[in-house]
Amino acid sequence: MMELEDPSVSQMTAEFSAEEQPIFLMAYQCFILWALIRVLQDELEPAEIHDLTKRVRDAFVTFGRHDSVVFERIWPFTAEFMPMALKGGTQTGVVYPLPHIIQAATSAGYPLPQKILSYRLGVHVLVAMERIAETLRPDANSRAE
Repeated sequence: MMELEDPSVSQMTAEFSAEEQPIFLMAYQCFILWALIRVLQDELEPAEIHDLTKRVRDAFVTFGRHDSVVFERIWPFTAEFMPMALKGGTQTGVVYPLPHIIQAATSAGYPLPQKILSYRLGVHVLVAMERIAETLRPDANSRAE
């Protein structure tokens, strides 16, 4: 939940129109869940992943602007597009998941403008992804000692 409560998320959300804001938040929640699963998929059993997914989604529901219907529609597209984001650009190899988050929402029938692909927003998404990985990576605790 700390990723959703980060002040940068509020700033990012403000870049969208009032109608687009809840859509972006659901797409961002899908991204957060996908990143959690991706980091832990090799460490946990499928039943544990299922339990984690349920707990995270239950926590998302407590977030003031959650819409389960929108989340459900965006989620399969997030699962489809985010692995492509990890491959990086064809020319540069740079991983930049923000366009894939926007594309997941758009493919689910909730168009978000591509013009919102600001550098600040993109960097925040990358930082969030790294923060999730660092927090959950099994060797993170051993490096901290």
